[in-house]
Amino acid sequence: MRVIFTIVYSNDINIKNLYNSIDCDVDILVIITKIKLNLSGNKFVKNIIYKDYNYKFQSVAQLWNHCIESVDLSNYIIISDDVVFGTGFLQSFINSTDSNPNKLQITKNLPFACFSITPYIIEKYGLFDENYKQAYWEDSDYITNILRDHVTQITPYLIDFNAEDSEDILLFNKNDEYEIHHVHCGTYKQSSEEHRKHIDDCINRNTLYYNLKWKNKNKAFDL
Repeated sequence: MRVIFTIVYSNDINIKNLYNSIDCDVDILVIITKIKLNLSGNKFVKNIIYKDYNYKFQSVAQLWNHCIESVDLSNYIIISDDVVFGTGFLQSFINSTDSNPNKLQITKNLPFACFSITPYIIEKYGLFDENYKQAYWEDSDYITNILRDHVTQITPYLIDFNAEDSEDILLFNKNDEYEIHHVHCGTYKQSSEEHRKHIDDCINRNTLYYNLKWKNKNKAFDL
């Protein structure tokens, strides 16, 4: 059974674009959302389950963990609501996930906008760190947990890494065989000044936590 999870962070335009770009069989599309949706018309999506994005979810990390803990699967494919798949991308991503049961699979240039994680990786490295409030750095934290000294911190706000430095990570689409688009609809630039300040505060808080967490565990983080 093919299950895919997505979380609606912004508006109904994004999730509709994502939904319409699915071009391979999906048994269940699980959508965690704050807004009322009634998607239909895509012959490839057999069933949709809507789950309330409620007050209990305080962070992206918590939402990802909820997807993983909600059902036992051989792998968990989690997709941001603001991506659109080019022809063949999703089927190839699914095939690669199925063929690599012991890998964290991330997408080139958009690592955790479309990723899959397996019970093997979860058992080895744990779930996502829910101390990252709301959003930002939870993905970098997980990569750092796997790669450790292979991660280079360029500035306090930016890290660099080669995913292939670990046998536990698979970089999908590394030669740009397929198209995937990040829509950016309803994100930072379109936000109000007040909301942008809120986003900046989240980034700064989570950046501080990330640096404090890894400073003494990784020689690259002695800032």
